[in-house]
Amino acid sequence: MRKTVLFLTALLFFNIYLFAQNSMVGDGFGGRDWYRPHNYQVGSYSAYTVCGLDSQLYGWGNNSQGELGNGSATVSTGYPVPATGMTRVKFYASGYISGAIKSDNTAWVWGGAIYGGPGFGFTATPHQVLSDVKFIDGGSTHVVFVKNDGSVWGAGYNILGQIGNGTQNDTFTIPAQMVGITNAVRAIAVRLGTVVLLRDGTVKLCGGGGIFQPVNSISPVTMAGLNNIIDIKGNAYGAFALNSSGEVFAFGLDSVHLGLGNSYSQTTVAPAKLNFPVDAAPVIALSANDDGGCAMALDANGNVYGWGETGTGQLGIIGEANFPTLIATGAIDIFAGETFSYILKSDNTLWATGSSLNNNTGGNIWMNLPNVLRYAFTQINPLVAPMNLCAPKVHGVVPIKLSGFTCIANGSNAGLNWQSAEEINADKYIVEYSYDGSNFKSIATVIAKGSNNRYNYIHQQVSGTAFYRLKMMDKDGSFSYSEIRVVKFDTKAGFTIAPNPSNDVVYLFTKNNTAVKSIQIVSVNGQVVKILNKYSNGQGINISNLARGTYILKAVYQNNEMEYGRFIKM
Repeated sequence: MRKTVLFLTALLFFNIYLFAQNSMVGDGFGGRDWYRPHNYQVGSYSAYTVCGLDSQLYGWGNNSQGELGNGSATVSTGYPVPATGMTRVKFYASGYISGAIKSDNTAWVWGGAIYGGPGFGFTATPHQVLSDVKFIDGGSTHVVFVKNDGSVWGAGYNILGQIGNGTQNDTFTIPAQMVGITNAVRAIAVRLGTVVLLRDGTVKLCGGGGIFQPVNSISPVTMAGLNNIIDIKGNAYGAFALNSSGEVFAFGLDSVHLGLGNSYSQTTVAPAKLNFPVDAAPVIALSANDDGGCAMALDANGNVYGWGETGTGQLGIIGEANFPTLIATGAIDIFAGETFSYILKSDNTLWATGSSLNNNTGGNIWMNLPNVLRYAFTQINPLVAPMNLCAPKVHGVVPIKLSGFTCIANGSNAGLNWQSAEEINADKYIVEYSYDGSNFKSIATVIAKGSNNRYNYIHQQVSGTAFYRLKMMDKDGSFSYSEIRVVKFDTKAGFTIAPNPSNDVVYLFTKNNTAVKSIQIVSVNGQVVKILNKYSNGQGINISNLARGTYILKAVYQNNEMEYGRFIKM
């Protein structure tokens, strides 16, 4: 009997919910490759972070919409103020309307004062509106939510039916459910519209007539031509979709704001692929903000590209950016606002460009620097007065690091071994098993013992191909996942992947030339990054767009049996 084990040994640090400006990763969506969101972000005219052991949300800058959440809709500030009651925050987003999700999955909303916030039921003080929420996005006139059951909800202005419940010209003070959506993973509020990303990688839209689609719809409709999408972002003029290969597609009002060309003609543009410079690497993250007019992309090499409006210095250049234009290098996170933007560089320094809403008021977004307009990214410092905040960091809900995690076949048993490098507030490990790499179930619970401890578990009487991962639980109920490990206990035909490692193309060679009908390539975090629904023996598999790393190749034979192998992309 042939037994194969596939594993990596490295320092592992994976969190299921990581956030920045309406960005979340860890569930196979929200970004790709090495991208991890951080605790700083920007709104339209204000900026935010989460700091401290109590995960308090702070904001600074303009507050005319009540977007800072401190009970005032008139007093702007150049120093951080805490949002009232906003501790234990694990996700947040801000436009003119702000929202946050706490660690108990309750959703809270505030802001939107100029656009009738009190009429929407929103005030300058956060208040709870929903529970069991996974994702939230605040726009200029409405706010949208994705619940853990995949449903989408919205509140606020509904003049074009952007709430998506089949009505129009209503204002919802209590969130209403969008019709026909049960498998959403993301939803974003754009100008008078809502864009929804589904778990199957397709995109739907409601509202936004004349801006995001030629004919308005008061219930969600499918956006043709968008497939294998893993993240969506949007501003007042355009929506942007990132696919699993690192390509970006745009649709909306005019080609300039979309990064598609030089035309300002007010014509709704159907989804089209953005053309980046020839030396750009695949994109790993997007950033945009309603009611802004610019957008940014981060590629796998840390280069930042921007397009759209540049008049207030928000992209760090002077002149037009009608196509994706290189605006910064050495970055690990991006935050596009309306009149200004931040980026985070690989040395963990924050940089800003653009303008506060009014440089003559106290609404300073420049932290420790004078409140003046700048047309170039300039380093700012959140650690010194008047800010005195925490350093930028990947904000995860479970601070657990593993120094190793392996799975070894021994007869018909699988031996799992792992070691913690760091455990902070850790409660337990839940061992999960899957026969197909997608549907996992819990098989054991191991109590955490503290940093630098070794753990093991034996799964008995296993057959076929077995997938394992660790669900790492924090004492407050939040959790993260480890990488997936694979062990094979089968006597199937078998296949060889060559060349391995490879930089551009791999080939699949099956024993006795057994026919393969389809191929999937999956990252070690469980994200499907490439699908070939039809495959012919001897066909080359293009992997040039994949980031460097280890991948699992899933082969489905004509009799629907499946096998798995590992390869390394150089």
